[in-house]
Amino acid sequence: MLLYATVMLLYATVMLLYATVMLLYATVMLLYATVMLLYATVMLLYATVMLLYATVMLLYATVMLLYATVMLLYATVMLLYATVMLLYATVMLLYATVMLLYATVMLLYATVMLFKLQFLNLHQRLENVYIGPQYALNKIFWWKYCRQKTKYSS
Repeated sequence: MLLYATVMLLYATVMLLYATVMLLYATVMLLYATVMLLYATVMLLYATVMLLYATVMLLYATVMLLYATVMLLYATVMLLYATVMLLYATVMLLYATVMLLYATVMLLYATVMLFKLQFLNLHQRLENVYIGPQYALNKIFWWKYCRQKTKYSS
């Protein structure tokens, strides 16, 4: 019976050693799991930071898109304004051309009038100059013609 008790004691000691090894193994596994949990927590924090960064970048991109849209609208308005100004300038150019043509016609008209006045003035001056006997005869004839005309008309 002593032998049996000794064998049982050895068996219990081996079982105790086995349980101690299993406890150490479980402790190591618990430490490993804790490290993995910490690593996963760090990765989760990193992913959260990256998500926040991506959100901020998305907001920045949205703001830039809105800014670009506003600039595009501003450029469109400026293009329309420039087009209106170009049309206005074209109308003003046409108006100036018509005014230039009008001034040219007026200048030609004034030139013709001046020429007529000069011609009439020259003609009147030539009538008042003594040219010779023919001029005197013409004057006498004209005077007689006018007197006869007034006689017969009354």
